[in-house]
Amino acid sequence: MPHLAIKRAGYTLLGFLYRRTILVLSSLLIVAVAIALMSMSHLSDMLIEAQSLQSAKLSANALNAARTLYSANVVSRVRDLPNVEVSHDYYHLPHGVPNPATYTIELGTKLSDNTNTLVRLYSDYPFPHRKDTGGPQDAFQHEAIEHLRTHPEQPFFRRDQLGEY
Repeated sequence: MPHLAIKRAGYTLLGFLYRRTILVLSSLLIVAVAIALMSMSHLSDMLIEAQSLQSAKLSANALNAARTLYSANVVSRVRDLPNVEVSHDYYHLPHGVPNPATYTIELGTKLSDNTNTLVRLYSDYPFPHRKDTGGPQDAFQHEAIEHLRTHPEQPFFRRDQLGEY
């Protein structure tokens, strides 16, 4: 008899599904669309994060290359010329040339002013004239310095929301 009860329950379920076909199909469609939207949203977030990390890596590499190139091909050539002084305070000197760190800081400031990117060079040991502004200024920068101190080969990143974006 239990076999008959199971068979009867199956027929009852099939009868319900047959009478409510549109309701069942609509419910399945709604569930499928909800799952698809959640998956697309998650994929979109992952792509945005991957693109942001790639962009940051390219920017950091470009700035590092610019600093290295400037140091090797400009500063090393003009350093020993008469009357030329390589200095952080170069703009007050008639024949002043920015040192590589100052060049990188100013390039980063220009890039930050003209793009939606924040570029900042900072250190635990800033030059004395940059004591107030040359070190880490917020929690992210302190965390980055700490991470890079303990894991120098690993990049540091964190996803934050800045402003409305």
